[in-house]
Formats: sequence, C-alpha cells, structure tokens
Amino acid sequence: VRTADEYATLFHPAPVQGARKPFGPADGAFSSDMLLVVARIVPGDSGATLVIDTVERSAAGLVVHCRSPPPPRTSTFMVKQTALAWIPKTDTGPVRFVAAGRPLAELDLAAGTWVAPALAAPEPRD
Repeated sequence: VRTADEYATLFHPAPVQGARKPFGPADGAFSSDMLLVVARIVPGDSGATLVIDTVERSAAGLVVHCRSPPPPRTSTFMVKQTALAWIPKTDTGPVRFVAAGRPLAELDLAAGTWVAPALAAPEPRD
C-alpha cells in the first residue's frame, strides 16, 4: 500500500464512519514508507500463524520471506490471517513472496497487478 488512497481502497472505513479514520495511518505516513500487507485464508482451528520474517530489497524488486506452515485441512470454518509491516517506499520491480525457500506469489504493481478487487474509495460523509 503506497498511498492513503490505496489504504482507503483496501481498508475502507464502514459507511457510518465517513471520513473519520481513527485507526488509519497518520497524515503523511506514506511520504517515505509503504505498508506491506500479506494475507491468507486458513482453516480456523489450525493454530497456524502467518509471520513476515524478512524483507530484502534488490535491483530486481523486493523479496518477502514469510513463515507460513501449511495448516491441516480438518476445520469446518475458515479465517483470514493478515501480517502487516511498514517498509521504506520503493518503486523498484515486483514484490515476490517466499516461504520455506519456495515462491508463493508475485505482485507487480507496475504491470497493474493488485491483491484486492477494484474497489472505489468511499465518498466522505459530513
């Protein structure tokens, strides 16, 4: 998430909140940093935890190393796990996600890849 608008698109407030965002980033938070968001859907009673171990920057982009053990598939319900990390802002190449040395996914914002459906930012309410 590179801008306040992208943040609002991904984590838009409830309609009753209007423009008030008491739990959002402070004004200017995206001037030098961006918010890395990693999420997955897992069985609800698996006890598995999603962790961002390291973020490496190279000429080819960013590599995000996650600890993401595969959970057992015995649950009757699913939950979304999310890990967030503030990292220095970069426009260099794609972001590659790796767990246990294996590639999980690649996000290339320059190519228009995005991890959430195209949502319109909510209109401010007075």
